[in-house]
Amino acid sequence: MSDNFKPTFASKESLDEQEFDPSGSATYSSEESGMELPETGTKMKQEASAESRGSVQDYNYTPSKEREGAHRDLPMSERVRFFFIDYLYSVIFLIVVSLVILIMGGLGAVDDFTWKSYVTMELTCVALVLMLNNQPPDLVMTLISILLLLAKIVT
Repeated sequence: MSDNFKPTFASKESLDEQEFDPSGSATYSSEESGMELPETGTKMKQEASAESRGSVQDYNYTPSKEREGAHRDLPMSERVRFFFIDYLYSVIFLIVVSLVILIMGGLGAVDDFTWKSYVTMELTCVALVLMLNNQPPDLVMTLISILLLLAKIVT
């Protein structure tokens, strides 16, 4: 800030007329002081009762968590069917990426790549899709690491 910066108010009287609550903080009003208060974008209630707050169960769900729990009581064949419906774009992405990697490997698009390179690319895409669908990252990365160890890609 520059040295000649001075806050300006409508008048000295408007500062003296500000109301203070018992906690010691001032309550400002743009009509009383003539100042324009900045718009913060937050709409907070002055008073919130315990009933209006709700519980953790009311707002702790994401759409993917709701989808996961929606089909738990169905038989496995129905659950698989709903999985492909719920995660349609993820399944399409994995199929397309798998085909591209398979074609690249078959045509020998990159001479320096071995089968290990293509498997690593595929498992990286699988890990990305799983984490984008809200699977726990630590378990996903552990699973991918185990698969890379079993394939003797990582020693």
